[in-house]
Amino acid sequence: MWFYCFAAAAEVSVPLEQAINELEAERWKSRHMQQQKLDDILRYQSQLTLQQQTRINIIQAQLALLDGNYGTAEQLASAIAQRTEFPNSQLAAYSLLMNLANLRGQYETAFYYMYRGEALLTPESDPRRRYEIYSSSANLLINAQIYDQAESRLASAQGLAKEIADPKLSCSAQYVQAKLAYLRQQYESAGRLLQAQIEQCRAINESLFVGAGLVWYGRTQAYEEQHEAAQKTLFEALNSLQQNGFKAGIVKANLSLAELYLRTNQFDLALQYAKESIAMGAKLEQWQDLVGAYQVAALAAERLGDLDDALYYERLLQQASEQSLVQSKAIRLAYLKARFSSTAEQQKITLFKTENELASLRKEAALTHRWLIVLGLFATCCVCALLFVMLIRSRKEHRHYRQLSQTDSLTNIFNRRYSLELAEKRYRACLVEQTPFTVVMIDVDHFKSVNDTFGHAIGDQVLKHVANQLSLAIRKRDIVGRTGGEEFALFLPSSDEAQTKAVVERCRANLATIRDKMSQQIEVTASFGIASATGGKLPLEALIRRADEALYDAKSAGRNRLVVYRSGKDVDSQPSQYEVML
Repeated sequence: MWFYCFAAAAEVSVPLEQAINELEAERWKSRHMQQQKLDDILRYQSQLTLQQQTRINIIQAQLALLDGNYGTAEQLASAIAQRTEFPNSQLAAYSLLMNLANLRGQYETAFYYMYRGEALLTPESDPRRRYEIYSSSANLLINAQIYDQAESRLASAQGLAKEIADPKLSCSAQYVQAKLAYLRQQYESAGRLLQAQIEQCRAINESLFVGAGLVWYGRTQAYEEQHEAAQKTLFEALNSLQQNGFKAGIVKANLSLAELYLRTNQFDLALQYAKESIAMGAKLEQWQDLVGAYQVAALAAERLGDLDDALYYERLLQQASEQSLVQSKAIRLAYLKARFSSTAEQQKITLFKTENELASLRKEAALTHRWLIVLGLFATCCVCALLFVMLIRSRKEHRHYRQLSQTDSLTNIFNRRYSLELAEKRYRACLVEQTPFTVVMIDVDHFKSVNDTFGHAIGDQVLKHVANQLSLAIRKRDIVGRTGGEEFALFLPSSDEAQTKAVVERCRANLATIRDKMSQQIEVTASFGIASATGGKLPLEALIRRADEALYDAKSAGRNRLVVYRSGKDVDSQPSQYEVML
């Protein structure tokens, strides 16, 4: 595969950076290809820098948004938005959070992120990130029907796209411009813009924007009564969006097909695609699209003679219409609130100047001033109480997320990344103190047959028991972690060979008790590979590889045994030797 160029640890950073750049270039393209490349990069997650990990998290959030996993997307992006040391990543996070809140109908939040992101823009900001902020702001303002402000942001985005000379940015900017023309009912202009946008985006394989543009172009053709052409266009749009997994776009495409079939009196097909749109739109709470889908479903069911279904969809239509109306009011109110917040200080100054100029209202102004003080103190107390609650909650969430990042979700012991991080610290201390350090790699014997015979649920129980028994067998200073499916590792600081064997024997004895703890009475054994080092300059990775070699030898020798790695004085010239214990 393309990623196997990461051969030597010392040369990993450059290929990783190149791979991340390639992955970012695939944004909004093939969903499957992005996930495949992302999985390849995550195999080397422990070697990523903090900035590289932040960029990876942005991509993961974008994929989660496409998949409709809005909670995951928000969690990832919100964490990045707090990282002030990476301002360009902050801008990317605010752009994503703005789009996410827009999709979820959380308009007050969306406008907050819009103004917050725009406030962070500086001449030194990455032009691509500035483009994302302006483009997302334009899209949000279009939904709020604040077209003059949308045009202003769109002009800024188009200027940046032209400055950068990136066809991908020009593609997305042209899409926003065409969508604006359509929503302003400038259908002839929208049709021309959409044709140009689709052709430009298709030339650079931006399939998501091709699909989104085709939806609006198909709707334009339907409005102009080009029904056959509209049907072909909308099917092409649906196929493109399904390949990208963009659920919000799929809802719109299915709705557009349903409306087209209703116009052409193909009521069974209209009902079919309306149901498709409803099924996915209800999960995403896209109320405006749901209003259209319920309306089509009700009319189609009525024309097909199914009055019960028609009445059912009419009731749902009423509920969705109420939600859509609330949403429409909310978006305008949210814009006004956000706009007011950004200019509140200036308004206060103007208000006080006006009050000072009105002599006839001095007494009332004094009384008002006293009330403002009282309200200010009350508000301050409320804010302090709120901040205190938020602080407590933030600390709890921080502890929770830190534990999640350090712990294996199935076995509740350390995960691979954190156990290696702890082991590295303990190993360095042992090198300084010239005390032994031992690595024990463990593999549960015949675990695949347990899964195949008893099922994965029983296999998970076995892994939990194994982790628990290993934890009971080690000392307080020792480290146990799960490094793979049925693989575990022990890191034993200040532990020589004899002490290590004693720990391993306790582990083996503890594993033997698992049989009595399970109703299936499964015999659980494991193979152990041991490698030790005292002083010297041997890196921990090499010590782990030695333990892995010993583990491999233990499994090859018949399993249910331990093998101690032995090496001669000249490791490069003499073959490795092992000590095997049954």
